[in-house]
Amino acid sequence: MPDNLTPEQRRYTMTRVKSKDTGLEKIVRSELHRRGFRFRKHVRDLPGSPDAVFVKAKVAVFIDGDFWHGYKFSNWEHKLQVYWREKIKRNIARDRRNHAKLRRMGWRVIRIWQHDVKQDLDKCIRNVIAALASDHKVPSTNVKVTKLKMSESTMNPSLFGLQHSNRDFTQRDSWGKNQFNSSFPASLACYMGTKKIDPVYLRLDENFKVKHSKISVEELFGMKELSSNLFFSFETTDNTYAPLLLGDTPRADLVTLDTSPDQPRNLRALEVKLTALPDNTTCNLSEDLYGSEVVVRPDSIVYLALSIADFYKRMSGEADLEAELEPVCEPIEDWTEIEEIRPRIGKMAKALETIMQRKLDAQSPFLIQPIWKTKGKSGILAEQCLDLFVWSDLGFTQLFFGAGRRERKTGITRHGRSIVWLTKMLYDFAIEGQFNGKSTIDKYTYNTKNDKAFASSGTVTNSMMQCVELTTPRVNKRAFKDIILGGGQNYLSPERRLDAAILNTPGLFDREQISEVEAQELSEE
Repeated sequence: MPDNLTPEQRRYTMTRVKSKDTGLEKIVRSELHRRGFRFRKHVRDLPGSPDAVFVKAKVAVFIDGDFWHGYKFSNWEHKLQVYWREKIKRNIARDRRNHAKLRRMGWRVIRIWQHDVKQDLDKCIRNVIAALASDHKVPSTNVKVTKLKMSESTMNPSLFGLQHSNRDFTQRDSWGKNQFNSSFPASLACYMGTKKIDPVYLRLDENFKVKHSKISVEELFGMKELSSNLFFSFETTDNTYAPLLLGDTPRADLVTLDTSPDQPRNLRALEVKLTALPDNTTCNLSEDLYGSEVVVRPDSIVYLALSIADFYKRMSGEADLEAELEPVCEPIEDWTEIEEIRPRIGKMAKALETIMQRKLDAQSPFLIQPIWKTKGKSGILAEQCLDLFVWSDLGFTQLFFGAGRRERKTGITRHGRSIVWLTKMLYDFAIEGQFNGKSTIDKYTYNTKNDKAFASSGTVTNSMMQCVELTTPRVNKRAFKDIILGGGQNYLSPERRLDAAILNTPGLFDREQISEVEAQELSEE
């Protein structure tokens, strides 16, 4: 770098160089904010005025440009004129003094370089998270270093209890959004089973209210959770119901199978809904009013109809179904007409309740709903953050019956449409001995997209799920390291809510003691 400036020109040039709030700093700080972290900026009371300061955790973050702070300076200092060479040497010396002072004061120092931000911003943020996660105080002497992130060649990712499944968790694509959202709940259930923590079971009682009890994980899956013959088949069809359906059987989120050589068989077809607590409608309420939003796909209504139809086929035959549904269904001339269907939805719900009354003692697990709890609106997991709720097939109906049966002056809600779908499927089964779930969903949309059946907000689900386990989940956040194994957390995607909470919450994988950036810096000093 040639230096042809007069002293006055050089002073003016230096005043134009920003020492704080640089574009580089804004990128890192914005990402930290996005992940729910809050901190102070440029604290003058600390040596070096760190760019981001986490006071409670005593972590100081410096976000430094490669040129002005002399990254690998010995490799390129010979290219500079004397003035700039001496200037950067002074910067390097000052940085080392400030970092050493901070460490003697009990602070952890994280240094983020310009090239690291450009190459891998996520890795930079993880280095900060690792520092926040550790209770380890860095002394000014030698420190035993464990790297934050295993290389992929040394990783052996897996999920607890899922040794036998149709997913290869050593592969990154098995940790994608849809995959993780169904496989993690199954793993959590296995973990809870080994700890003798029974999930909360939400069943329908004789008054058509949701009643709480407990269900063992063995009963949930149909076999002991760690049995070598238990196989987890994700996003697959349950062909047990094939004789009841016209067309293809939809995929279930999870089918458990007994692979015993002498009698292999399907055990359960389960829907899986991984839910955050609280949701947007309850995050400003007191903790006892927190609730989780449950978004239900149309195929869940198909499996609900199959569960009821299968019961009647085995127990009393289609004629009893027809007797209950015919009075409300037979007069309908056009099932696509909103004005003809809307006034009948309440009567459909009443007929369905009579049908379900006979199945009360034969309810079966239908939907697994794990909850993961955060500290209010933040992206940080609560200390007690995990629990598991299981809806029976009939208990599940209360997620849409209440709102769906209320008569409207115009239109049909998604909840009401779900009642219509269930009624139509069961009526077709009563008449024909089979029904076409896909055709029913595609044909009777009532001017609403059928991308989902319905969604129930946290204010709705709280009234049915409220219990000690919802307010204070029974599984501590430290269990994540016993469920997500072999470095699997490195395959998570922070743009997804649970993944971000796992990666952003200090202490979950605290076997890692110190970040790679800090390790490099300590070795240089």
